[in-house]
Amino acid sequence: MSHPLDITAEKILKEFATPESRFMLQNFTPPAHVGEAQALYYQAKEAGHQSASLLKLKIQIFQFLMGGLRDFDQAAGVLKDILTDLEQGVTLDPYDTALLKINQGFFESCTSLNWEEAIRYMREGLEILDTLENHEDEKLRAIVNLIQYHCMQGELEKAAAYVKRGEDLCAHVQGTIYPCFFFYAQSLFLNDQGKFDEALRVLEKTKDYPALEVGHPAITHAIAFQRIWALLRQEKWQDALDGVEAAEGPVKQFYRDRPNPAMAHLSLLKGLILTHQKGATPEAFQCLAEAETFYHAQENHRNPARLHFALGEYYKAQGDLEKARAEYQRSEAIYRALLKVYAGSDIEMLSQALAQV
Repeated sequence: MSHPLDITAEKILKEFATPESRFMLQNFTPPAHVGEAQALYYQAKEAGHQSASLLKLKIQIFQFLMGGLRDFDQAAGVLKDILTDLEQGVTLDPYDTALLKINQGFFESCTSLNWEEAIRYMREGLEILDTLENHEDEKLRAIVNLIQYHCMQGELEKAAAYVKRGEDLCAHVQGTIYPCFFFYAQSLFLNDQGKFDEALRVLEKTKDYPALEVGHPAITHAIAFQRIWALLRQEKWQDALDGVEAAEGPVKQFYRDRPNPAMAHLSLLKGLILTHQKGATPEAFQCLAEAETFYHAQENHRNPARLHFALGEYYKAQGDLEKARAEYQRSEAIYRALLKVYAGSDIEMLSQALAQV
């Protein structure tokens, strides 16, 4: 006879049947079934009860905390419990094993910035899904993340293969989240090639999914960042600034008093835009200083490299070419450590700036 906690777990698991139910918020808060899942998780933990059903539920909680809420501190605790269950002999079917690996890859990319580990987990998850029928939505999710991670390391040829596969899969995936997630990744790939008009055209497709803005703020933010970057690179400074200012309120509303990587990203973009639009003003420097507070200990990512490029632009506008050169060189050092292939539109932009100082 099934344990009462397992019966309840199986009932709640049915509520996680679609991508929307696995990730989307309701008025910036988790839907009821997520709260029920968390309450059952803590009840089972207190009782010392383990089972396959509860382990599957923990994976759903783990991915909602990361994908929906961006709460990696809570997610780390759930992941620890998941790994303990596996070490103690609780088993998973292939689909849930794949789901766990995909989420472990995402966790690595957001907490340790370990792109090789993120790629390894994500590929292992995708390889398992490829042996199973259906599950196109989760296959697309893994592919989107692999596009991001390979772009982060400058491996645009590898990313291109996943973009092609994503285009084929996207036509067969229903709902809001995963198609928009793919459009975001496709625009990232295009921006990295300097194809800014094409990136903006791809991002226009996300306007067909109005539920995304309130249901999945994190993907909405990511889409906004790519749109702003494309406009910025086209030197459409006012359009880019309007994009930043439109995003600031929703970003603050979503993160509230939690660490806010999205606000740091917006501060970086705003500081760079203002420097080009108005010169080396105190407002531009304040934005860049706010971004530096977040990024100062983080280097295995493109945003710190872009921050030091932006500081270089600020000092060049101020007329201090020595400081500008130092910031450009620091940006270059981060890119050289991060990129496996030292190429792409960011590198072209940085090389041109270095040649001018």
